[in-house]
Amino acid sequence: MHYLYLMYSVMIMNDKYAKKLTDFVLSLVNTAEKIVYKNSILLQSHIRRDHLIGGTTDSKLRKRTGKLSSSIQVKKSILTKDGITGGIEIGTNYGKLHFGKKGDSTVISAKAGKYLTIPTENALTPAGRLKGSAKDPIWGSTFISKGIIFGYKGGKSKFAGKVREIVPLFILKKSVKIPVRVDALELLQWLKPKIENDFEKELLNVNKN
Repeated sequence: MHYLYLMYSVMIMNDKYAKKLTDFVLSLVNTAEKIVYKNSILLQSHIRRDHLIGGTTDSKLRKRTGKLSSSIQVKKSILTKDGITGGIEIGTNYGKLHFGKKGDSTVISAKAGKYLTIPTENALTPAGRLKGSAKDPIWGSTFISKGIIFGYKGGKSKFAGKVREIVPLFILKKSVKIPVRVDALELLQWLKPKIENDFEKELLNVNKN
């Protein structure tokens, strides 16, 4: 008799608190998703501000067209069987090559019988944008010497009756090695204390309630 009464009491309690418990868990999940999303936005800003500005170094990329920067988008944080997932994604193929494990690199090779054309500063605008491809008529008459495409500065052989300066425009390469410049591990180490701090604050709020 006591056993049946105990079972009945537990069932009543389960019905009474099941919804509250469910609401509590859903609230925690919702809070966790917000924390992950908030810190993903911080990571996006950190990459744009500290890694895609100034000249190209071993940890930075020179900002040119701004296409890479704008392609870095925040992913929606969602609950999966493994936990809350989120973060950022790189929307350009060439941009992905620069993110990864420090010390790694990717080799890009030209198609059979052809060369990659690597622009020099003379083929770029002050902002670092390409003025035109190696075959673009803006360069006027061009010629190749020792693996370099030369042309006229300003794009014409003559301007206002004056002979223009001949400058190197593109370097011909069979392949190039693209090193990882933005270390994914360093990004995670930068972000980790911020996420932990946010979760600690929320746990304190839960304990207070």
